[in-house]
Amino acid sequence: MASQRITTFTFGVVLTWVMALTLFKDKLTIGGLWSTAAHANHRSLNLEPLYSWYHATVWYGPWMNTFGNILLFVPLTFLITGLLRRHVDHPALLAAAIGVALSFSIEVAQFVFAVGYSDIDDLIFNSLGGAIGAFAFTRMGARHRGMFVTVSLIGSLATLALMAASSSL
Repeated sequence: MASQRITTFTFGVVLTWVMALTLFKDKLTIGGLWSTAAHANHRSLNLEPLYSWYHATVWYGPWMNTFGNILLFVPLTFLITGLLRRHVDHPALLAAAIGVALSFSIEVAQFVFAVGYSDIDDLIFNSLGGAIGAFAFTRMGARHRGMFVTVSLIGSLATLALMAASSSL
């Protein structure tokens, strides 16, 4: 029971972390890693897959975009799988589908509220990360799941603290 409460709490923190990184990137940054001004009142839609790899403005941009978007959704769907496992027959499949739906919703919200760049790559790589996170949950034992939850909680809280410290709010 305690582990379920910890997983639920961690899910809330990780979801807040995902929302901060995706929907508030015009106000929050991590030590200047990206320009908040570049995302403020900016609306664009890119439907060309791997566009950032061919039109990079900085050398690390495509790498950060690709692996950052994958890693963003791994803990999220890992935790969703853990929360669903006692309630549905195929929790990993449902968690991966929720990950796709959440990523799509974020991209739509970014476009509607003019918060940066709505990009098909984000949807693709978030969805891949979501599938990895859900699958990883099914392959780990309880001890490793607990360690993953702990690392997800600490990492998300640390990142949120860094964002708050460098925020332009």
